Amino acid sequence: MRYLKHLFHFLGGIRLAIVLIATTVFCVVAGTLIESHTASHQYAAALTYHNPLFNILLGLFFVNILFSALRRWPFQLKHIPFLITHFGLLMILAGTMVKNLYGLQGSMSIIEGGISERVYLPESYVVQVEKRDLSKPTRMASTTYPTKSLKKHPSFPELDLELRALAPHSSERLETWIKGSHGYIAGLKPFPISEDFHPGARARLFPKSPTIWNFYAFRTNDVGTLARNLYLDNLTIRLTERITEEVLYEGPLDTIQWHQGKGSATLEFPFSPTLGLENPNLKVSLTLEGHRIPVQIMIPLSGKKALLNQSTTPGNLRVDILSPPKVTLVEDFHGDTYLFVYNPTGEIHLDTFRNGDLGTLIVYDQGFGGYTIQSSVISSPSRQEREENLLDQLSVELRQATAVSSNLSPPLQLFRNACKLTEEDFVTTFLSFLKEWDLTHSWLYPNIGTLPENLRKVMGHLDWSSLPENDLKACQWVGPFIEELKNQEGDLVTILEERNWPLVEALRGTDSREEQLMMLTQQLFAASHLLPEPQQAQQTAAYQAHLLSAYLRAYGIHLRTITPSEPHITPETLTLETPITLKHRNEVPLAKLEDNLPKITLEVREGSLAETITLSYDRFASGLKWPILNGMYRIRFQPDYVSIPYRVRLRRARQINYANSNQPYSYECDLIIEDVSNGTQVEKTISMNHVHETWDGYRFYLSGIAPPAAGAVKHVQIVVNHDPAKYFLTYPGAIILSLGIVLLFIKRRRQF
Repeated sequence: MRYLKHLFHFLGGIRLAIVLIATTVFCVVAGTLIESHTASHQYAAALTYHNPLFNILLGLFFVNILFSALRRWPFQLKHIPFLITHFGLLMILAGTMVKNLYGLQGSMSIIEGGISERVYLPESYVVQVEKRDLSKPTRMASTTYPTKSLKKHPSFPELDLELRALAPHSSERLETWIKGSHGYIAGLKPFPISEDFHPGARARLFPKSPTIWNFYAFRTNDVGTLARNLYLDNLTIRLTERITEEVLYEGPLDTIQWHQGKGSATLEFPFSPTLGLENPNLKVSLTLEGHRIPVQIMIPLSGKKALLNQSTTPGNLRVDILSPPKVTLVEDFHGDTYLFVYNPTGEIHLDTFRNGDLGTLIVYDQGFGGYTIQSSVISSPSRQEREENLLDQLSVELRQATAVSSNLSPPLQLFRNACKLTEEDFVTTFLSFLKEWDLTHSWLYPNIGTLPENLRKVMGHLDWSSLPENDLKACQWVGPFIEELKNQEGDLVTILEERNWPLVEALRGTDSREEQLMMLTQQLFAASHLLPEPQQAQQTAAYQAHLLSAYLRAYGIHLRTITPSEPHITPETLTLETPITLKHRNEVPLAKLEDNLPKITLEVREGSLAETITLSYDRFASGLKWPILNGMYRIRFQPDYVSIPYRVRLRRARQINYANSNQPYSYECDLIIEDVSNGTQVEKTISMNHVHETWDGYRFYLSGIAPPAAGAVKHVQIVVNHDPAKYFLTYPGAIILSLGIVLLFIKRRRQF
């Protein structure tokens, strides 16, 4: 009995209190030093207040305070402040222990439009397994980490998981088109990574085309140089005369030479790892015999205007590109993969697949069938087909315009009336004239020459008498005036100044000779009533075409000005696919435990089926679940989770920036929080400094948003905290403790 009495006094005595306080101080100091040394809160917590010994320390504090109060038995009135103070301390300690045992601290991972009621617990590790034929996922959990055994879940009595290897830290990346030493495209045999420009595989992609495509795979840190050299490999250009379609030259870029001249070509291939390939083009400079000014032709190699010849000087030469069709997979040393497609016509297409940002992900059978990414290979039309497509578009637009409205501009109305008299189709005949005019490469159609029979017949029926007054006179003046200017050397504005042209100031605003000629033509029409009568000319069909071209120029009508800028083409498209796989590598463990990514290797068995799979820890349980055993199961290594009595839906998340800046000021998200027990809903906006708390103590904090880019679907991390004893023990205990301390100070002069 005496020993029990000594034990009773010891448990409630000051000596035990001092030991406990000293131990607590030591733990706190040790935790602070550990965290400052390792920068790891998780490491410090694991050795201090998350350690089971810390809960024992709290229990001893509870016993010490309780027995300290019981030592005052029998209680007297003067003991009330003391007892109130100790009772408050006991309630706070009890609340802390209840929170440690039954409280919740975790995070939700939700995408915009998504719903979740799961809270993932930090510093927990489970192997999540889902079976195809079960409506709800079950899990096989590892209760501690690391461990050599996994608990078998009763839902899967036939499934065995054995831990073969583990690593405290690893790196993981998704492999796409290049896996290890081979390139992978669905439907083709894996082809090895090349060191030269010999194809690793060959295949016919498009069923309707006999073209054989070459497939390459490379790994390099200079993607741009390799892709450029591969494009130039066996590249050929063809130079043709536009009118006769005669092939003048066909060969490599650096030796352009034919009986009428010579030239050179330059490939602009502006590639960067961050921006990709921006506006590649081929620039061709051709020098003709007897001409001082070379013909400059720029050919875009991508985009809607790809392959169309854009000439800076008039000429009848056209350039086409002939390229062996190639599909090229290039991986840099950062793990990013680039898929270049070089069409037979020379067009370039690039898709970029960066690790962690793969674009569109194709999910088969909810992940049980695996995951792939896709890229579209396009069989584009040639330059000639694109130009013909533009003329077809122009024909359609003209027919639609004439069908909708009969009010055409005067030169078009003049030509249409002549077509009616000769029973010629207006649109077809007018386009025929525009093409004949364009082939002359003259500002106006020459007043001498030979026209096709249908055009000669139409030109002979042009009724100029139906035009507004002075329009014919203006057309008759434009031709000889501009022809005279063209024969003089020098700048057009300078020539007009020497002639004291009264409207020369209006021409100074542009350096384009074509725009200057357009303005000059319009000035002649505006001043036509002041011009003298012109000399009478021979009324041939060519001269009538000459006058008509002047009339059309006054209204800005020419084949190059009214042709659509981009062809409406529907190229043949084929989709390439490749399965996504994982690649892991062991890394040196980091001092900061939060940054470590544990890795496990499992052997999964069901009957005669067996498979080994390696998984890295998915810290937020937001990654892919990987199929195993022929797609019968999905598996992921992730934190454990619990379900809360609230269903949270993320409506919208946003980043708030400082004014006139891209720097984030705050993050916000709009939530709909539904109480599962009674079906009630509440809409709340939470931010970094504004939390939402429910009636039963669940608190929701916004901890992060990704990605920050505007317009992208946001992925939000919400921290969820629940203290079940907060309103019943901890907060009341703090109030009672405060009351006891106040009473102690009030009664401090009395003897207790």
